[in-house]
Amino acid sequence: MLSDMKIPKEYLEQVNARSDDYVIIAALFPAMVPAGEVAQALSENHLRIEIRRKKSVSFYEKYMGDYERLKDTSQAGKITVQQQNSRLVYLRHTSRNLQFIESTYFYRAKDGKIVGVQDPGEWADSITGYRAINDKYEVKYQFNKKLLPKQSDVDDAVVGLVLSFLVNK
Repeated sequence: MLSDMKIPKEYLEQVNARSDDYVIIAALFPAMVPAGEVAQALSENHLRIEIRRKKSVSFYEKYMGDYERLKDTSQAGKITVQQQNSRLVYLRHTSRNLQFIESTYFYRAKDGKIVGVQDPGEWADSITGYRAINDKYEVKYQFNKKLLPKQSDVDDAVVGLVLSFLVNK
């Protein structure tokens, strides 16, 4: 487990899982109390949170690199950009006839960090958020699509919970 975090075992998705690089926890939004084991499909208030040591390249940097590389291709994987609700949304096409399957947008959170929000498509029940917590940690968190209107509140709650686990703040 991450050595400079103290995470109560009730939060751990797999109590026996051991890794020095990441841990997966489950919490109930908005109270952020332990959720126990999370089923394959997240119920409306369940969050699945992966806390990991920060990599040298963030999700945002990797995605923007993919965009630059794939924006002009006519092959599967092409990424196009649309304006939706005053933000740029990146649409990744996955088949030869360029059907959309996932959309991703980015915004700057209150703490100044860039948050990525990814919807894999209509077939999925959950959304994934990506962000850095600080210079050492980043999170990837999944939440039910019904919470999308509260995504900023979900992000704030995830950050608050993860920061509460840090031993040396």
